[in-house]
Amino acid sequence: MMFRRAALPLALTTTLLAACGTTPSADVPPVLSEVPGSLQAQADVPANFILFVRGLDPNYSPSADSNGTYAQACSDYWGSALSYFTDRGWGSKLRTVGIYSNENGCYVNMHNMRARGSTADTTARLTNNTSIRVVARRLAWWIYDNYTSKGYSVGIVSHSMGGLVARAAVGASSKRDPDFPPPLLVKSLVLLATPNFGASSGWVGQPYCGQQCTDMSPDSAFLQTLNGSWDTGNSGVKNRWHAVGANDAAVAAFSFNSGVGGGSGTGCLYTNPSYDHGGILTDPSNTLNAQVKCWDSAQVGAKTNLNGIPFTTYTNGSHSIKAAFDWATAP
Repeated sequence: MMFRRAALPLALTTTLLAACGTTPSADVPPVLSEVPGSLQAQADVPANFILFVRGLDPNYSPSADSNGTYAQACSDYWGSALSYFTDRGWGSKLRTVGIYSNENGCYVNMHNMRARGSTADTTARLTNNTSIRVVARRLAWWIYDNYTSKGYSVGIVSHSMGGLVARAAVGASSKRDPDFPPPLLVKSLVLLATPNFGASSGWVGQPYCGQQCTDMSPDSAFLQTLNGSWDTGNSGVKNRWHAVGANDAAVAAFSFNSGVGGGSGTGCLYTNPSYDHGGILTDPSNTLNAQVKCWDSAQVGAKTNLNGIPFTTYTNGSHSIKAAFDWATAP
C-alpha cells in the first residue's frame, strides 16, 4: 500500500505498511464488484465520507430517558477530532454516529434505525443492555443503504466500544453473516482505545453496564466470534490503524495488545503522550514528537504481553488526532 502524502501517518514507510497487513486478505471476495458502478476509478482517492462511531456510555440504563440521564452528545464526544477534520476541508463529509436514544448532536442515531437480514430486528430501545452485535448490524445496514449501495466509500474513525461496533459491522458483512448486508465499501478503519481482546475488569464491572460490558469482557462469546471468524483479516479495508495509550485504565490495564491487536493492520502503543482512555481523543497537536511503538496487528493476537513480538519505535511520531486523520483520509 502506498500513501501519496507528504507526511505518512506516524512517519511509517511503504515497506512497514506492506508488512503490516494493509491489503485485503485473500479469502475476502472483491467488494467493488458487488455495488452499482465500480469504484475502481476511485482506487487512489480518499474515502468519500468519514464516519465517527462513539463508544460506551456506561450509565445509559433503560430508565435514562425518564430520569434525565442522557448519553453524551456526539458533538461533545468528538469535539476535538471534528474541529481538526473540519479545519482541513472535511466538514461537509463528516458523519457522527450515535447509539442511544436522546443522544444529541449526532448526524444519525442507531436507536432510530432498523436492520434487515435473515431475522427480524425487534430491538427498539438501545441501552447498555443492547448487544454490540445489534448495534453493529444496524450500522452495517445504514452504511450499505446510504453509501455502499450507491457507490460511495467511507472511512471510519472509532473509539473504545465503537471500534468493536465498526469491526463487527465490517467483518460480519465481509464474511456474509445472513443478518448483515453484503460487504461494505470501507476504505479506512481507525480504532482508538478499542478493547479488541477485552477490557479491564474494573471497567467492564461498572454498575448498569449491562450486555455491552459483558460483550467486552475477555473471552466473551462476542469477542470470540469477532476475532475468530468475522474479522480475522482486513475485510477489504485498505488503511487500518489501531492505537492505545499506555495510561489507558480501560484497555491497557488489561493488556496492551488488546488495543493494538485485532484483525490486521498496524497497531501502535503511545508511551509519550501516554494517553488515558478519553485523552486519546483530545490531542490535536501537529508536533511530530510522539513516542510510539508499532506492531503488525495480525501478529499480536490475544497474548498476555507483547514481549518477543517485533515492533518499530518512533520518537518523532504524530499525535493521536493527526495520525487518525492521516490514516482515515489517506488514498
